[in-house]
Parts: sequence; C-alpha cells; structure tokens
Amino acid sequence: MALLEFAALKKRYGPAGEVEVLRGVDLSVEQGEFVAIFGPSGSGKSTLLNVAAGLDTNYEGSAKLCGHELRAMTDRARTELRRTTVGLVFQMFHLVPDWTVEANVALPSLFGPLEKDTAERVRSALDRVGMKDYAKRRPTELSGGQRQRVAVARALFAAPPLMLCDEPTGALDNETGASVLAVFKRVHEETKSAFVVVTHDERVAKMAGRVITLGEGRVARDERKTEG
Repeated sequence: MALLEFAALKKRYGPAGEVEVLRGVDLSVEQGEFVAIFGPSGSGKSTLLNVAAGLDTNYEGSAKLCGHELRAMTDRARTELRRTTVGLVFQMFHLVPDWTVEANVALPSLFGPLEKDTAERVRSALDRVGMKDYAKRRPTELSGGQRQRVAVARALFAAPPLMLCDEPTGALDNETGASVLAVFKRVHEETKSAFVVVTHDERVAKMAGRVITLGEGRVARDERKTEG
C-alpha cells in the first residue's frame, strides 16, 4: 500500500472555482522514497502538499494517506492521522519564539495523548539534527539554519513515516541551505521515512531518488534514478 496516493486530483480556487491549479494529478509515494517536486510558481506544488497533509479537503478526485481517503474522514480523525504519520517542514520555521528549543520540538505532544517518552523523543530528534546542545535556548538565539533544524526535529518527534517539506531551504543562504539538506539526507538514510520535498533548489534533485515536475496542473515528468 502506498503511503500517499492521488488519483485524478483536481483543485480550483476563486469564488466560482474559475482558477484550476491541479487538473488531474495521478501520483503515489511509497515507503522510504525521497521525492523532489519541481515546477513553476502557480503549478500547484504547495497545494499538493496541503492536500497530502489533510490541510485542504476541498478538492475533486481522490487523496489517500496511509490508505485513508482524507476527505471522507472527520476533522478529528484527520488531525490524529496527520499527527502520527506526517512531519511538516515549511520555508518559514513557525517556531514559538518564547519557548525553548525542546518545548518547540515537543509541541506535537500537546495535540494528542501525552507520550510517556516525550523527553526521550525530544532528545532523539534533536540529536538527529545536531541540535542536542541547544535544547534550553530559544529560537531568537539561533541562526536561520539552526531554527530550520529545530523545525525538522519537531517534524521528527512522532517518528512519522512521511515527511512533507515545502521550500525548506527557501529562506536560507546557499551554505546554510546545504547544511539543512545534509540533515535531510542523513535523516532519510537513518529513519527510512519517505520525504516529499517541494523546492526550486536544484541540489534537492541531486539527492532525491525521484524527481517529479509539475506543469499545467499535471505531472509533466516523473523520473526515477537507477542505482549504480
């Protein structure tokens, strides 16, 4: 069973649905894949991630996460599925500025049953991204790259099988962006979680096992790299 599956997915915007962004996307993502999604502005890349995460259910066609048709679920069930199976990383870090790094990483635990091993999960996530020595600091004391690492650690808190990343290097300079991508590569290798990364960063294409290009609201190209 695919982790993520779209079939004839369509999405419109505007009062009368006059702007068609997705025009019939057929796409599936399997466990452990690293997928980079490219496309011009307005091609529906971020919309695709919002649908994948269950944040947008106003679409036509089918969108399944771990076999569940997202639109058919209640808000509560959809939220719980997202909390336990999806890690979200955005271009802007969305950290709570007055909270410590460890409190920010533990944020997902506030939206479901309290985990007995919350502290250990936080330590493990911060260790994976090289930020374990910054647990007591606040986001305002960190660089942009460090804050993005904390955001990645937060996404890893629940050990999700799927990571959805929207322009994760977009707000970073080249050197800092490269360090964050190195974290992605290491985390992917260690956890075997699937990564779907929407990006304009060509470096992501080099590390991805699969590169998808969106054009005119559809999958224009789907290339899988062969080993060796």
